[in-house]
Amino acid sequence: MKNYDMLCQAILKEIGSKDNVSFVTHCMTRLRMNLKDEGLVDMETVKKIPGVLGCQFSGGQFQIIIGPEVSEVYPVFLKSVGMENQEVGGEVEDKAFCWKNIPKRVMDAVIGSVTPIFPIISAAGIIKLLAALLGPSMLGLLPADSDIVVLLTFVGDAGFYYFPVYVAWSAAKKFNTSIPIAMMLGAVMLHPTLVQMVSDGTAFTVFGIPMGLVSYTSQFLPSVLSVWILSYVYRFFDRVSPKFLKIILVPTCSLLVMLPVTLCMVGPLGNLIGQGVADGLVWLNGVIGPLAVGLVGALWYFLVAAGFHQALAPIAFQNMAAIGYDSIIAVGAITGTYAVMGLAVAYVLRGPKKDRSIAGANAVTCIVGGISEPTIFSVLLRYRSAMISLFSGGFVGGVVGSLLHANVYFFSSTNFLAGISFGVDLVGGIIACGAAFMTSLIVGIVLGFKKEIGEDTLGETVNLIKKEVVFSPLSGKIIPLDKVKDEAFSSGSLGDGYAVLPESNTVLAPFDGEVVALFPTNHAIGLKSAGGAEVLIHIGIDTVRTKGEGFTSKVAVNEKVKKGQAIIEFDLEGLKGKGYDLTTAILLTSGEAKKLALDTVRQGEPLFEARMEDAERGMR
Repeated sequence: MKNYDMLCQAILKEIGSKDNVSFVTHCMTRLRMNLKDEGLVDMETVKKIPGVLGCQFSGGQFQIIIGPEVSEVYPVFLKSVGMENQEVGGEVEDKAFCWKNIPKRVMDAVIGSVTPIFPIISAAGIIKLLAALLGPSMLGLLPADSDIVVLLTFVGDAGFYYFPVYVAWSAAKKFNTSIPIAMMLGAVMLHPTLVQMVSDGTAFTVFGIPMGLVSYTSQFLPSVLSVWILSYVYRFFDRVSPKFLKIILVPTCSLLVMLPVTLCMVGPLGNLIGQGVADGLVWLNGVIGPLAVGLVGALWYFLVAAGFHQALAPIAFQNMAAIGYDSIIAVGAITGTYAVMGLAVAYVLRGPKKDRSIAGANAVTCIVGGISEPTIFSVLLRYRSAMISLFSGGFVGGVVGSLLHANVYFFSSTNFLAGISFGVDLVGGIIACGAAFMTSLIVGIVLGFKKEIGEDTLGETVNLIKKEVVFSPLSGKIIPLDKVKDEAFSSGSLGDGYAVLPESNTVLAPFDGEVVALFPTNHAIGLKSAGGAEVLIHIGIDTVRTKGEGFTSKVAVNEKVKKGQAIIEFDLEGLKGKGYDLTTAILLTSGEAKKLALDTVRQGEPLFEARMEDAERGMR
């Protein structure tokens, strides 16, 4: 194993040290971190560090592209910033609500919760494939009751059966909440008693609220939603609980609140949506015929990924029992299966070179073993092009199958032999499956797999909100700007910010930067940070009338300054004695200031967060 300590230390040096990192995670190829002060990052130098393939700001995070070794770099980086033992990963970024950002943030949450468990999905898929190859369902080398086949089967099944628990762990890290409580919620969903009640159809209430009879095995969306809600519930109890009782009250109260939320609200939501989709598709079939079957094929594996398909399958079984075949749901499901196979092959041919080995394993697992989860979670949910590919293939296959009147008479398998389920309509079914496979394959090859969901293409210019902490240059009471007895300041016409009634006579630099303006009287100074924040510090009201008496500058225009460096000294008591109001305005001349301090502040403590629009943070 390589020594990544030097790499991590080099990165930290160029991003403002470990103290500038509030949260860090990783995806397949990138370290993703939240920074307290993005202005401290020297992007050009970071890009030149050996072992770094690139970097960019995206979605409120600083991303450093490492490549496939990122999973090995990540624990070393965590140790370097002192977060290796943290239960809760760090601060939750306070992003302004925007409707157009909802889809992106939802996908970011889903991908961020699923990505860390790719190794489980891949390993479970390969193990299940081995069981199928060795067992009677394929090569027949071993009987079904042999120890090897039984072992491989239940180990592979464990990788998918306990999905809610794995997702709960990764979602807890994503949403920065309690990992143990999140995992317990996932375990509750899979408890044998609950599973048995669902299987038997036993009515049950949670604190008097009727519980939905939902099977959570192999589902990920209920876990993601539950842990997301948990992040707010846990934070609430952590805030209001007495310190000496936190260890008992916070986890217990959080869990008790989340039980009805999870079992009576979040869980049944999937079934409700699934049933709505099912009813809608049956209605559409009567209106638009083949197009409805095409929609089933297009959407099937999206519904599978979310767990919404469970409400559709009974319709197919009911039709098979009543009339001997199904012409809607089952046709779409099987053609959608071949579309997934086409997507898996396309990813092998056009996916990133670094993923070739895992892509090949996923394709074999999907086509031969009939296990689609690795492709769904490592490809479909990562790329827009993959979604388009699967949707196109499934839609075309479903429409062709319906037009050829190909019906499904039984469910056989989910691998390349799935087409035999068309029985006497085998010819039409094979044509439909071939159409689904080829369409998905061709679309995937044409579009490629270059841009992951939630990530901006390198070189792209994007509009972001740049944030930077401005530290207080003075100690004293904080005064809201609208309370300052000077209309130029109180109106906000000179900029947003806060005022401080000083208790000391020395003004300190609020950040690393340079002096861009200095009034001849030395009572006001303009500074620009390394990250681009422009701040005006104006000492007192009408102090320009002193003509500089009582003020001494320690710096000059264009001079570089360091945070905490003395920049101006003034005669505090002498100016007070002359009747001057020394309320000092600290103004952000462009952007929005978000208060970080309480009613009083000491020199060097965070005063406000500068939020500025930055339209050129994409990499060149």
